[in-house]
Amino acid sequence: MEQAKELQEFGSSLLWKVSNEEQSLRQNAISFESFIRHIRSMISSLVAQKLLDRSLTSKYEEDLQRAICIIAEGDVAAFFFPAK
Repeated sequence: MEQAKELQEFGSSLLWKVSNEEQSLRQNAISFESFIRHIRSMISSLVAQKLLDRSLTSKYEEDLQRAICIIAEGDVAAFFFPAK
């Protein structure tokens, strides 16, 4: 009986920890998506103001896309691109 109680407590504790870490990961995903949108907006704004050469935008966009692919193809993709 005692061992069953210990296992139950351990299981509950583990689920609580995983849930908290999952929430933290989701918050990071939201921040990451927001950051990417912000960077893209800044690039567009700088190009419109002629403060950034258009030829550089494709390189920056390529870098942003590469960063997105690293996340999207990884094990945590479900957390970084939650269904909307």
